[in-house]
Amino acid sequence: MKPLRITITAFLIAILSAFSLSATSAQSWYCKREKEHRRPCIEPDMTYITEENGFFLGNDPEDKVIYLTFDAGYENGNVARILDTLKKHNAEGAFFILENLINRNPELVTRMKDEGHLICNHTAKHKDMTKLSESEIEAELHALETLYAERIGGELAPFYRPPEGKFDRKSLATAKKCGYYTAFWSLAYADWDNDKQPNPETAKKLLCDHIHSGAVLLLHPTSKTNADILDALLTTWEAEGYRFGSLNEFITEDCLTASASEKGLPAIRAGNPDSMKIALTFDDGPHPKKTDRFLDLLEKYDIHATFFVIGENVSYYPKPLKRAVSLGHEIGNHTYHHVLLSKISEKEALEEIHSTEDIILKTTGYMPKLLRPPEGAYTEGALQTASDSGYQVVLWTVDSRDWENISAEKVVQNVEKNIHGGSILLFHDYTGKHSLEALEILIPRLKAKGYEFVTVSELLK
Repeated sequence: MKPLRITITAFLIAILSAFSLSATSAQSWYCKREKEHRRPCIEPDMTYITEENGFFLGNDPEDKVIYLTFDAGYENGNVARILDTLKKHNAEGAFFILENLINRNPELVTRMKDEGHLICNHTAKHKDMTKLSESEIEAELHALETLYAERIGGELAPFYRPPEGKFDRKSLATAKKCGYYTAFWSLAYADWDNDKQPNPETAKKLLCDHIHSGAVLLLHPTSKTNADILDALLTTWEAEGYRFGSLNEFITEDCLTASASEKGLPAIRAGNPDSMKIALTFDDGPHPKKTDRFLDLLEKYDIHATFFVIGENVSYYPKPLKRAVSLGHEIGNHTYHHVLLSKISEKEALEEIHSTEDIILKTTGYMPKLLRPPEGAYTEGALQTASDSGYQVVLWTVDSRDWENISAEKVVQNVEKNIHGGSILLFHDYTGKHSLEALEILIPRLKAKGYEFVTVSELLK
């Protein structure tokens, strides 16, 4: 029996070694397609991706949602067609782009941004990130961020996709350190070779046969086949009851840093679910005209809300903020320049928080004690910095997605299907074309259902 024990021990050591190596050596992402619309699983040696803010599939198997993602390195006429179809269906896409697309087709990237799509990081030059050092990985990610800011304006969405799906723990950990969530996929097919395009009917059947709840679908928008069939695909899936979600849903639910919460510094996402109290919150104001319109609406229904304001906007438009305070609304801190706290140092985060606090206090005499990180992105260090400064970090339960400039009806649907007692509702009083119209519908409906609107601080008592 002794030789048998040695053999078994050696076998177990080999297995454990293989799992250990898989997290440190390069791997290529692969997700086997399942029949009968079953949700796919990944190999055990890839499950560590979740520890580094990686994801490939929606969390709720009952939620018939599809996340449309596109790897876009260049334009050949088909990317614009894809955008046309997404606009027709009012569907959000996440475009993982390279510097080449920004340099050659900045107007196309601007269109993506203006039409409410997420512009995400696919690195600057499409290098194999597993062959780079940590500093080289950071340089690839930051180079695209800088170019985007200079040529398009603003910040990339906090999502990264490894070129060709090649990854290892080091590259994922580095992306996480830079404030990114790594988006893999649960469904894809061979659509990338423009000289060997799949037959449209075959491609459509393959995708429809294997679509599933929570699917993160990877398509290449340069594919003529994809441009030809996307309208039919979206029409079919809509008829089957699917909705088209945003990758931001992954941030608000499961991808936010949890380690700080384990240390007793929770970021609040909701109040007591057994209560009928809910909190209405607004981000990014004050706006010179829109904020007053929201204040009029809230006064009409005798509602108090919480406004998370940007310090720079307060300096430009102090009057709406003064009015909000005079009407009894709660004011929260949303940083001075709307920077992602996950991408700056703790010292810089402290400056952002204190500068906003100072201008709110100087303008209104109000001392804010709630902080909402822009886009809900933060690190353990930023959370500790906020706590040390006397702030409670507040996220949200229900994202109205009004910032996508979707119709009032869509905003109402987003809220009504997700709301429950204790919910914190996220709206925007600076962006969002149809937010006011949607709230005109929602407020009386929710009141009729027995919900009571309170400020966030009242919700948390």
